[in-house]
Amino acid sequence: MAPEQARGESALEPVCDVYAVGVVLFELLSGERLHVAPGGNRSELLRRRGWEPARPVPAAVPAPLAAVVRRALELDPVDRYPRAEEFAVALARAGTVVFGPDWHQRAEMALHLSDPVRHALAQAADDVAAGRLRSLTTARISMERILPPLVEQRPSFPPPGPERGRDTDDRPVPVRLLVNRPPVRRWPAVVAAGCAVAAAALALLGPGAAPAAAGPGGGDSPRIQVAGAGTSGIAHLDLSDPVAIAGDGPSSAAGGRLARVRLSVSAGGVPLGEAVSEPFSISAGQPWSTTLTLRSWTRYVAGGAVRGKAELVDAPADGRDADRGGADGTSQEPLAASEVTLEPVQHWYSTAMGYGPAVVLLVVMFTLAEGLRAARRFRAGWFAAARMVVPGALLGAAGWLLLSVTLDREPRLSVGVGCLLLTTVAAVSAALAARPARWRPRDRRPAR
Repeated sequence: MAPEQARGESALEPVCDVYAVGVVLFELLSGERLHVAPGGNRSELLRRRGWEPARPVPAAVPAPLAAVVRRALELDPVDRYPRAEEFAVALARAGTVVFGPDWHQRAEMALHLSDPVRHALAQAADDVAAGRLRSLTTARISMERILPPLVEQRPSFPPPGPERGRDTDDRPVPVRLLVNRPPVRRWPAVVAAGCAVAAAALALLGPGAAPAAAGPGGGDSPRIQVAGAGTSGIAHLDLSDPVAIAGDGPSSAAGGRLARVRLSVSAGGVPLGEAVSEPFSISAGQPWSTTLTLRSWTRYVAGGAVRGKAELVDAPADGRDADRGGADGTSQEPLAASEVTLEPVQHWYSTAMGYGPAVVLLVVMFTLAEGLRAARRFRAGWFAAARMVVPGALLGAAGWLLLSVTLDREPRLSVGVGCLLLTTVAAVSAALAARPARWRPRDRRPAR
C-alpha cells in the first residue's frame, strides 16, 4: 500500500504500483521489511507507511540500484517515477551499470520487454562500452554478493537438451503453474444456481390454490352465488362497490327465519377483509338476495386473484354477533356456504399485494448484493452466509407473491413455502461461493 493510500488521500494510480514494486525490490535486495511495527500492530504499521519516509537502502546494494529503489519509495508521489515503464527504463540502465551488458540474458529468465526498455538496455551497453558509463563489474559485484540468501534458495533448472529445444526454455512460465491454488469448492455455486432455477420454476409453474368447494348442502348447484359466480367459478368485481350475493333458502329454513351473509376475503390463508350483511328473512327453497360492502381498505390490499368465502348464518333476534350464537337456539354453523375466486378489477400494481412485493424485491436484491460483496471482501465465511438467511427468505416470498398476483393466480401457501426455502438455500450457498480462494505459492517450480 502506497503512503497516499494509507493516508486516504488518493485513489489507485500508476505511482501506487511503482511504490509497490519498489517495496518488493527493496525487500529482495535487503532481505528486510521496509516498515516494521512493534508486536505486529497493524495500526502502527499503517501510520508508519503513511507518514514516515522509507528506510535507507542498505550500503551493500550498489549505488545505481539503490538510487532507483530510493526514488520508487519516495513518500511524495510526485517524486516517484510517474509510470511503470519509466521505472523499468531506469532499472534496466542501473542493471547494465552494475552487472554489465546483457545481464538480463545471463539471468536465465524469460522477460517481456517493451521497446523503450530494450532501447535503454542497448544504450546503456553502448555507453559502458564507450566509457561514458563506468561498469561496476570490474569490482566483481554480482548477484551472489548482493543477495546471498536469495541465491542459495534460487532453484536450479536443467540445461536445455536437444529433445526440448532452446525455444521452449525462452517461453514465459504461466502464473497458474507457479501458484498453487487450492481446489475450488464448486458445490456452493452449483447448489445456489440449482435452487434459484428451481424456485423460479416453482413460482412460475406451481399450482395455485385448491379449487373452490361447496359448503353445507352439497349438490352440484351452488347454494350461494357471489357477484354472479358459481361455487367453483370466478367473480370479477370491484371491491369498493357493494357485492351482490344470492341463493336459495336451505331446507332447514322451513317456516322462515332471519339470516345474514358473511363474506371473507383471503389470500394464501391470510385474511384480507370481511363483511356481514344486514339480517333478512329466508324460507326453504325460496330464492333470496342481498348486498354487502367490504371495508374500504380491502380494495387497496387485495390484488390479482383471491379467495372469497360466502356463508349464510343465522341472525340472532337480539342483534348479537352471529358468530357467537346465543341461547335462543341460533346455530353457530353456517346454513350454506360456498367459495369462489375473486378477481378484483383494480390493477395489481395499485394494490398492496402488487407493489408491496415489488418494493421488497428491490430492497432484498440490494441487500443480497451488499452481502455477497462483503463476503468476497472480508472472507466472512459462515457468518456472512448466516446473514443471508432472512434476505433469501424474503426474496422467495416476495417473488412468489408478485408472480401470483401478476398472473391472476390465487396464492398457494405450500408453493410459497417451497420458494422461500429454495431461495434461502440459494442465498446461503451464493455467500459461501463468493468467498475468495486463498492462493499459496508452491515450494518448487513444476517440471515443464
